[in-house]
Amino acid sequence: MGLLEKLNDVFFPKGIKCVVCGRDIPENSRYPVCEHCVLEKNTEFCLTCGRNMSIGSRYCTDCKNRDVSFRIARAPFVYRDNVKLLIHRMKYGNGKYLAEEMSIYLADAYYEHGLMSDIITFVPMFYKKQRKRGYNQAEELAKALGKKVDCNTERLLMRTHETPSNACQNARQREQSVSGTIAISDHGANIASEVKGKRILLVDDVFTTGVTSRECAKILIKAKAAEVNVLTLATARQSDVPKQTKVTKPQNINTHDL
Repeated sequence: MGLLEKLNDVFFPKGIKCVVCGRDIPENSRYPVCEHCVLEKNTEFCLTCGRNMSIGSRYCTDCKNRDVSFRIARAPFVYRDNVKLLIHRMKYGNGKYLAEEMSIYLADAYYEHGLMSDIITFVPMFYKKQRKRGYNQAEELAKALGKKVDCNTERLLMRTHETPSNACQNARQREQSVSGTIAISDHGANIASEVKGKRILLVDDVFTTGVTSRECAKILIKAKAAEVNVLTLATARQSDVPKQTKVTKPQNINTHDL
């Protein structure tokens, strides 16, 4: 193989496969998903939290009734079907490589929604959980995005406590479990000085209730960040978000809130 052919293989590799179904993708394709695999786009959303919602509404119920620490949150996709499959594979199926593949969609959303930033950061994982998985998918997405939009990616936050899985919790329980578990990172240089006066973009894989994003943004604003925006690969539909239900204590039975 000649030098020219080798260079062509590096910059225009053959045999590119769809990350969903494995079909071949045209060599000049910009995206890692083929025309047969649909990723549901988030075209109708709350103007604050970016959660997918019905046509005609400007703000979701949560954002009408509470203040949020971030300016806006956005996501290119709805967390359903193929998108859900890819994120699950990225997190639990040793799919670290998917962060690089899917970051092109984050870059598109970054420019489309005017999320220009001084620093990109990410939602942290508790160190034991990250050591077990081998990586933090939010960090991998943030790093890949940073390279594409030419913005520094920094570890600004850390988890101080391990929290239970959010999957079986309603919004109130999630808020209680996350509160007080995130702090400014003690990793490397003086983070507080890096944050002060800066526009921060917080990256994660999925925006569901928004509890974690709000807590992270609150900590960054307390550290004097000028503003915080949130960008995730996917967002939940408002109708799919666990409701904030009140746990009732039955009479004559000693119980504890979950």
